[in-house]
Amino acid sequence: MTVALCPASAVKHRETDPARLTEVGAHRLSDPTDDANRFDILKMDYEMARDDERTFSNIQAAVASIAVALLAVIATIVSDTCQLSDAKDCKRVPDFFLAAAPSVPLAALAFLQLLGAVSSIRSYYIRALERELRGYARRPLTELHSISPIQPASYFELITEVTTMRRGRSGYRVLSFLVLSVTFLVFAGFTVYIAVKLDGYYTLSMLLLYGVAFAFLASEVAGATLGARTTFVRVAQQFQARSALPLLTNATGGTNTGRGIVSYLVFPRPEDWSKLLFIPLVFLAASASRGTPFDWTTLLTCMVIAEYLVYSARYQWNDIRGVAADAAHPQARARLRLPYSGDRGRLRFIVGWSLGVAFARVVTAVLLGYATGEITFTLAFLAAVFAVAALYELLRTSSQAPSTTPRGRSRLAKAIWLTVGTGYALRFLVGVYAAGIPLGDPLVYTGAVFAYAFGIMFVLLTWVLEATSYCRASAGGVWYQGRELRGKANLGILLRYVRGPVISTHPDPHPAAPSALNCGEVKILAGRGALFAPWNLALWVSAAAGGPLAVHLTGTPTAAATVWWVSAAGMAGAFAMAAAGGPPARAAVQLLTAVGIVLADGLGRTSGTDVLDYVLLLAPWMTTAGTYLMFRNQSYRDLKYFAADLFRSVRQLTIWLVKSVTGPDTWRAIR
Repeated sequence: MTVALCPASAVKHRETDPARLTEVGAHRLSDPTDDANRFDILKMDYEMARDDERTFSNIQAAVASIAVALLAVIATIVSDTCQLSDAKDCKRVPDFFLAAAPSVPLAALAFLQLLGAVSSIRSYYIRALERELRGYARRPLTELHSISPIQPASYFELITEVTTMRRGRSGYRVLSFLVLSVTFLVFAGFTVYIAVKLDGYYTLSMLLLYGVAFAFLASEVAGATLGARTTFVRVAQQFQARSALPLLTNATGGTNTGRGIVSYLVFPRPEDWSKLLFIPLVFLAASASRGTPFDWTTLLTCMVIAEYLVYSARYQWNDIRGVAADAAHPQARARLRLPYSGDRGRLRFIVGWSLGVAFARVVTAVLLGYATGEITFTLAFLAAVFAVAALYELLRTSSQAPSTTPRGRSRLAKAIWLTVGTGYALRFLVGVYAAGIPLGDPLVYTGAVFAYAFGIMFVLLTWVLEATSYCRASAGGVWYQGRELRGKANLGILLRYVRGPVISTHPDPHPAAPSALNCGEVKILAGRGALFAPWNLALWVSAAAGGPLAVHLTGTPTAAATVWWVSAAGMAGAFAMAAAGGPPARAAVQLLTAVGIVLADGLGRTSGTDVLDYVLLLAPWMTTAGTYLMFRNQSYRDLKYFAADLFRSVRQLTIWLVKSVTGPDTWRAIR
């Protein structure tokens, strides 16, 4: 006997005339709460959920089979390796591949758990649908009435009386626990067996990484089985809280920093591309100076570890701590920092992924350092970078605290200035390390001092230009600092050393008035400026330190006077450059100082000098002075849009060349 799942109201309507039936149909479409319409929706939803369940069950069975097969195949393959076998015909494979072997079945088990988590949510939802549907068919199934008055649409709830881990049959739960335990034990045993056969570092790394992954997977399995009800309640409550909001709520809310999360995680700070040149240039200069072979493999390894892994992780940490401030920056889209969203859930997702990838970068750096034999370098570099980073973040946070006095804020800002050059000194040490220069060589510590001072100059010039982007110019020519800048003491204090526009520290009396000038587009450093500005002091120290560095790059000095001559020439040139009025005068000072350095070096030499010696001799001064001139002749807008402007210029030049070659008529036809 077949019992139709049809509401009584629908049967009554079928017994009336066609006009009445049409009226009821229109009412169903206009009123979603009508019983007949509700029944249709429930029926369709139930059918789709059951189809989905069947599909997922097949996928789960297939993935489980694949996981078992993978484990068996990998176990067979690795058993023939020399690390695990004493046979003469064993196969020698790198330890890294053996250590990575358990990750393949682990990925399959993780995917199986993802399917199981979805299945547990679906289970509760289907049971809820069945209870709704049973309200439309109250007569129990005739064939089962003698056993129990089971109503139609009870299939899934009936099955769960056997299969649930919380209240299912004891035998089913025991067998399920046995399957899970055997799977985990086999995987864990396989992993530990490989780990103990490898070297100590691999053993420790495997036990740590796979142990964490195994524990996390086990907790997720428990949450999807024993804790399935709690998980579903939490998911349902979250859904209910968000279901009343638009589907794309806050999709464009808040302030975006001009890029997606995937792009950011691949390359956190493309605006800092110039820093990528520092290590290779130091490597080339150091290798050429000492005549050592150009070890490109070591250079590439050190570059990947230092810049792409360690420093990128450090940048991600900095961006996470300042995500809101970066989003509110006037040039947020040009700076391309961590994406920001006004939706808390979305922001948690962004910050969580950035933290996870930053941690993965650090772990990858350690593993790569061990695999390439650079583990000592990697650990030392990691410790140095994050020790300086922790100090910097502490100083910056303290300077922004409301309880900090203006005097204390000024001291903290200057302490931050002294911290930022450390990263460039570390990069110099990476370059000479890649070149194979021993730490006792005078080139190492003289270069580190030069790079430290150069880094302070570089960052302070960047920061004083950045500070202008927070200012608003009134019609009378007075610059008023934005509220955001008052919380950035390390930037705002630098404006005191700029001569030109009057920069007021008082609130803007007309904040709603349209700005007469975009201050970030002004070349504020083009004028004379304060002679003892912090960036000028850093310039003098960098130039002075560049003298001994230049001498050690060209060989052991023949006389101590050479060092003093070169240092004096650099300091005098830097002093004159800082005091000079315009760009032509500064460029002339740079060239005259270069000539003075060459002459001073010649007084202390007894042998000739080749072209390479001249290049190495002038490299520190030309690098310092050239960087200084570049910053003094551009605005913050020029600095941030340099790559975009360069690309636009190249594109326009290419178009002009194609147009010239093809002719105006053809150009108009193909354009």
